[in-house]
Amino acid sequence: MKEITLEVNSSITDVSSVTQFLANYDRAIQVYEGDFKADWLLTDIHADIWIMKTPKTIKKYIKKNGDFDDASTHPFSYKYTHNVRWDRILPDETLLTDKNNREFLELVQKLVFITYESPYLNGKSNLTGLFTMCSPLLMFISWMYLHKEVFNPSSFGFSKLTNNYLESFIKDAAKGGSFSVLKTGERIINKINSISRCSISNKDIFSLTKIEKDSIIEFFEINCCYKKNNYGVHVIDRVKIRDLFNISKQELKPSSCTLFLRQFEPEVLSVNDKLLLPLHLKNELPSHKTSLMSDTIDKTYGESLSSGALSCLVDFMKLKQMFPSKLPKPEVIQTKKLFNLINKECDYGNVTPWIPLPISLKLLNRSIGFIVNYGEDLLNFYDELSTELIKIDGYRTDRNFFPIRCAIITSMIPDKLKNFNISKLGQKKHSGVKTRVQNLRKNPSVHEVLKVLLGACLVIIAGLKPIRAGELSALKYDCLFFKDGDGFWISQQLEKSGKNGILPSTEKPIPKISAKAIQLLQRFNDISQKIVKNVNKKESEYLLYGINLTGSYREGSVKSAQDIHNLMAVFCDYIELEPDEYGRRWYVNVHELRKSFLLTFFWTFKFSSLDACRWIAGHKDPDHVLKYIEANIPGEEMIEVESEYAYQQIRLFYEGSSLPEMKNIESLNDDVCNHFNVNNISEVPEDDLKDWINLAIAKGIYKIEVFGIDSLDEEINTEVAFRLRDADS
Repeated sequence: MKEITLEVNSSITDVSSVTQFLANYDRAIQVYEGDFKADWLLTDIHADIWIMKTPKTIKKYIKKNGDFDDASTHPFSYKYTHNVRWDRILPDETLLTDKNNREFLELVQKLVFITYESPYLNGKSNLTGLFTMCSPLLMFISWMYLHKEVFNPSSFGFSKLTNNYLESFIKDAAKGGSFSVLKTGERIINKINSISRCSISNKDIFSLTKIEKDSIIEFFEINCCYKKNNYGVHVIDRVKIRDLFNISKQELKPSSCTLFLRQFEPEVLSVNDKLLLPLHLKNELPSHKTSLMSDTIDKTYGESLSSGALSCLVDFMKLKQMFPSKLPKPEVIQTKKLFNLINKECDYGNVTPWIPLPISLKLLNRSIGFIVNYGEDLLNFYDELSTELIKIDGYRTDRNFFPIRCAIITSMIPDKLKNFNISKLGQKKHSGVKTRVQNLRKNPSVHEVLKVLLGACLVIIAGLKPIRAGELSALKYDCLFFKDGDGFWISQQLEKSGKNGILPSTEKPIPKISAKAIQLLQRFNDISQKIVKNVNKKESEYLLYGINLTGSYREGSVKSAQDIHNLMAVFCDYIELEPDEYGRRWYVNVHELRKSFLLTFFWTFKFSSLDACRWIAGHKDPDHVLKYIEANIPGEEMIEVESEYAYQQIRLFYEGSSLPEMKNIESLNDDVCNHFNVNNISEVPEDDLKDWINLAIAKGIYKIEVFGIDSLDEEINTEVAFRLRDADS
């Protein structure tokens, strides 16, 4: 090999070039050199509450004399933001924002900011991810303060962390989530013992004796900790618990905490001692997500808390050079070992359920029926009614005008809508949720029927085209378009993609009924703009902009993911989806509809549909879709799917078709011929061939693999190929 001699002359030009090169290199490898300001952070970096910008964020000017004043000189707040509250109550009963903790808080805020901003750390993926990471991080910080005699974070930051302590954190998180990690139940019992001089054991907080339970109930009664909920029984007031024990509200949210406190809520247990009923029912019946108490006791918790906290720590340790005394040495933390422990200890089986087919079909059929039979008439009526009410200032709330407005509504209802028995504009405040739902079916208000219509439209859109809740909320008014000779298409953003908050758009085909639902939502948007005072142009450009159907009638907003879920729940109550044996009703959400569509699509078309599933769901990698499928389809049924697909492929190969997708289907064909000692598979009886393939896959002799191949010309274009291989190879 010929040697190359590189010589840099000592001329001014060469020295200057090298110096400039090295200077540019130094700048390139700097983690962060900014002033801790960014467009996405609308507050100072060291504010007690971070207000983070989203694509929808607008300024909302403070009302003046009952109206909105848009003059820029007047006070305003922000609308549609992600907020992170750093003023968390810690287990040592201080606030993270207290003076003694301020230095550590400012360290954390800088670490989080740089993690997002620095290109060295592959930052600026999307702000939703940044917002989401703060929840496990704050729980992890609370755990450090629970053991502050070990970690002393106010002085040493994260530097005292070791593998052994992190292993303990992971195991506690798997056992009981944040409730177990922060020893919330034990701390409550210890404080009760301290105040009341009781001697209640905290060794097994879920199996207290009757005497111990009665003592705690008496303590709560003395301290006025009970209140009546919306289904008429007394429950422990969580706000009182937070104040009495100086505990953060986040600690009281896990199901394990609800199970612990349920021991001291005898009236709730008398209603249902099987289900872990919520404190307040948002809908007519408990949700299908309401867990059984027996399942909660034995539950292994998911990996989100552990993996979220550990991922933050891993990113932070990359900034060791910037904060050398506040972060652990990389060699001290064995991240691979810790992530393996998470995989071993935590539950990855908490997947989104597949909506039962009878429920799914009833939901879709009733949604279609409501849209087709009432959608146009209902919005035509509401358009005419709103025009009349605006003329006479009919949206005012004084009681004296109520009967006049009711008379106007009754006189204007078209014959086709009279069966609803509508007689009022808005929803009355009823004594309980069951009464409200009964009125929804028998004597609804105009706005309640509109909620049913909006819920039906959202069910159809989400049920017939896989979409995420955030993507549905972000649909633009003009998202719908028609392709000649093809049909209706929808343009949407992809929520889990993009950089720096800018999301890529994609276009997908939708059924005609989904297009009809979108057109009805566009009409509702148009009517709302007529009713709302001071319409914000940016808000009105979103499909789901509309008047607030509860509260102030002449204010509008874009429906959030939670609003979407609430509207679909109203529809589920209205059509009375059948409850299960424990009295739980399916109140479907967008994510369940998304996954159920993909699973049903796959079940119908088998492996041939994987690429179509990936494309319509907006995934890059087909493996993501396959994980949905494998997590929801039982093993024996998945074997049936695989064997049926393999049989189909081998038949296509024998017939000389160009359709086979399996890359080495010829090998399977040869194996079959050798096994049955035939020249071609047509000599093997169909049932024998199917049974042999099914048995071979069940025993693991063969395995179907799915893998993606990135396209060179378009990054998100992923193709799917299949390979049948010997399982031992």
